[in-house]
Amino acid sequence: MPVPTTRWVGERLGQKRGGWIFGPLGTGKSHAVRAGVREGIRVDVASGPLLSQRFASDLARQLGPDGRPLLEAFRSEGIEASLHIADRAVNGHPFVVDGADALLPGAPSLDDPAASLWQDEKQVLLEWLRGRLERSPTFLVGRRHPQGVESTRAHAAPGDWPIRLEEAESGYRNWPTLGRLAKGNPAVLTLARALIPLLPACAFNDLVEQAKEDEATVLGLLRGLGEAFQSSAPPSWQRVLSLVGALGEVPRDAIEPLLDGRAGAAAAEPGLLAEERSTLDRLCGLKLVEERSGVLSLLPALADAGAVRALTAKEREELLPAVAHALLAPVNDVRSLAPEQASRVLRAHALFVELGDMSRAEHTAALHVHGLVELARRTSLDERHAEAWRQYDGLLRMMQSGPWSTGDRFGRRLLSYVRHYRSRDGALAGMLDGATCLAEYRQAVAEWPENALWHQRLIETLVRLGRPIEAMQAVNEASARVDPHPRRDELLRVRPAATALQAELPLLSLELIEPVLDEPVDLFPEVADGCRALLRRWEGGLPVRELPFRAGQGDTEGRLVFHAPAAVDVRKAGGTWAARLRELAKEGHAAQPRAAIEELACHIAHETRRLVSTPSSNLGAKDVRLKGRLLSIVDVLNSDIGLDHAAERWIVGRVAGRELVPTMRHLPRIELPEALLPESAEGLYLARVPVHRDGAPSGPATRLEPAGSGRDVGSLIELLARMSGDAA
Repeated sequence: MPVPTTRWVGERLGQKRGGWIFGPLGTGKSHAVRAGVREGIRVDVASGPLLSQRFASDLARQLGPDGRPLLEAFRSEGIEASLHIADRAVNGHPFVVDGADALLPGAPSLDDPAASLWQDEKQVLLEWLRGRLERSPTFLVGRRHPQGVESTRAHAAPGDWPIRLEEAESGYRNWPTLGRLAKGNPAVLTLARALIPLLPACAFNDLVEQAKEDEATVLGLLRGLGEAFQSSAPPSWQRVLSLVGALGEVPRDAIEPLLDGRAGAAAAEPGLLAEERSTLDRLCGLKLVEERSGVLSLLPALADAGAVRALTAKEREELLPAVAHALLAPVNDVRSLAPEQASRVLRAHALFVELGDMSRAEHTAALHVHGLVELARRTSLDERHAEAWRQYDGLLRMMQSGPWSTGDRFGRRLLSYVRHYRSRDGALAGMLDGATCLAEYRQAVAEWPENALWHQRLIETLVRLGRPIEAMQAVNEASARVDPHPRRDELLRVRPAATALQAELPLLSLELIEPVLDEPVDLFPEVADGCRALLRRWEGGLPVRELPFRAGQGDTEGRLVFHAPAAVDVRKAGGTWAARLRELAKEGHAAQPRAAIEELACHIAHETRRLVSTPSSNLGAKDVRLKGRLLSIVDVLNSDIGLDHAAERWIVGRVAGRELVPTMRHLPRIELPEALLPESAEGLYLARVPVHRDGAPSGPATRLEPAGSGRDVGSLIELLARMSGDAA
């Protein structure tokens, strides 16, 4: 006797592997898989050009805050980028994908050429899911037997499955036609099963035939079933569904007192939902309400179907406060909150805000905020950064719901603390990018400007983003706001200097520590130790791509650029500092390290300019050798050594559309403004183009002239002479 599908799924779960379950429509595949996978992530795949978008949206919705970066990655970069994030977010959780047939390749459509544009996305998504089958508990459910998949399971309908293609007591139900119209959509079949005890067979079949006659889409069919459900479902069903739908996700024990008529004084009619105490279990059995780890949520498709009405004003007023109080009932010791209790506090607070009961919302927040902060702090210290980010995120939203948290200095500092560590844990978990963290750190600093650690994180973020000028500005601003104390310079200068070395900004590291090199060791040991460690790195030589120097007597800063990173070492020699370029054994000396580097760069720039601008025939043997060495090290074209460079040049090519394609193949295509486009694209043209120092085009053409076609020799010579003068 074959192993039942549910047991097979359980065995694969134990092995932390998945598989592909296939079988005919209406045989209970999804029911069997979900019986085996009671907790986890479930996504329904619907075919169509928006398939990958719907998949990403549904997955992001179930992941909660973890899903936000996934959705942002999909919107900005597409499905492949979002799947890299999904790998981390799903992270070994059981994962069920219904309707996997929609991902299998189909016949090319001649009527819809655009179909090929989303076929590639389907293939990417399919390969990602298939790659997970043997290394994670991922289960794909469909009708077709997939090719090239080792872990498959053919499913057969059990004898007690409610959808059976035979005549029932009330008459034959047209399941085959419904199945064809539904195109395997599990939400349609789930809602249709729920209608079995509510809708006579004749009415059910009339609905199916009408949908067939109207050539209804899957969504149209779903809405038709939703209207039938709303008109035929018992009032107790509607009230329970409305309540769960209004709450989004809610622990079962928070609404059971209402269902059992134990709401007490919280409701004007304590037995409001007590007409049928088994209603919730019945709805869970029909899969109209989903239960995962004791948390209830509505089948998402019910909203699309219009099968659930909104709570009435009276129901909201009577039921939602009772749910909020039930959520808070198990939360006793605010100093030792468990993660699930934290979610109860945040949900109850959100309900009070939604009801406009700001007094109760403020009371709840003020009572529990310290326990919630401590929970998030412990989670972060355990290096569960994604979880800590979620906890801080919920806290931040709670604290921003009203003015209570910013009414005094202490409240503003607590809000700043939550905002800062929300960003830090989000960055460590890979949930937030540097630009987002920078904005949040700026806000945290504004709320608590005396906090040196906050400034440190802001400075380091600017360094990692490659914004050294802004980083130094932030250091100066922080020094003005933070009172002097032994660790201030360690946080504002020494630690960011180490970060600058990691970010390949060695000169910034030196600039950061330079003002504190002479601090007394006994008073500032951390600063002195950090500076010594950085200077040891400089004494050993660090690779640099360019060196700054003052070009002339003014404040204009020049740059000496190298073809490849060159090793520069800096050390203290007696009472001065010496900087040396190892490749040339040249040195610069000054009272401070950066000034020594500038002196070295200025000397090399002066020598390079002198030797490059002098014909080699006029140089002695020693200078010729030095000139060759300098040309092999220094990028003369892109260094500020005082050489003149042409700002524009003429390039010959052919016109193709709105571009000039140069005849010199190493040059890129050049944009032609509309005003320059010729009437005829035949023949060669000369375009005058702005260029970089190395002669590469740096922008669109500013002039366009025919290159010989239709010109006599005299006019061509005249044009070339004029062009020579223009480009000089």
